[in-house]
Amino acid sequence: AHMGPPDAMLFEFPIRPGGSSQACFDIDMELGSGVPGRELEEAAAGYEAQLRAAEGEYGRVLGRIVEKKRRRDFFEGFAENPTVFVDHLNVSQERDMRVVRKGAGREPDDHRDAGFYQKQWAHEAVPRYLVQKGVKDNSDVISD
Repeated sequence: AHMGPPDAMLFEFPIRPGGSSQACFDIDMELGSGVPGRELEEAAAGYEAQLRAAEGEYGRVLGRIVEKKRRRDFFEGFAENPTVFVDHLNVSQERDMRVVRKGAGREPDDHRDAGFYQKQWAHEAVPRYLVQKGVKDNSDVISD
């Protein structure tokens, strides 16, 4: 009984790359016979950096896998039915544009309403634009 291998030691280290998952790492440790508890704790602390590096690599690999799956699904959808795929893509982009424009402080469909261009800002902006464009065009003629 005294000549058998020592009992295995278990180190628990949570790895959370964005969700709950379980991962296992094998860490080789060479310890002399009769290592006191304090030296064992110091040896375990030395491997903490390796565990953190493994956690970071695990997160990077997981991120690459998710991105490649997203791209694969994108191209697979296009390969199955290109017409329907492009229609869905256009609807999705239109929805995204509505969200972006809504954050700009005006309604997304304002530019479709003729009354939008009859407001005071349009009457002030058009002459200002024409004057600036005329000044620029004149400076181009003068410099030639």
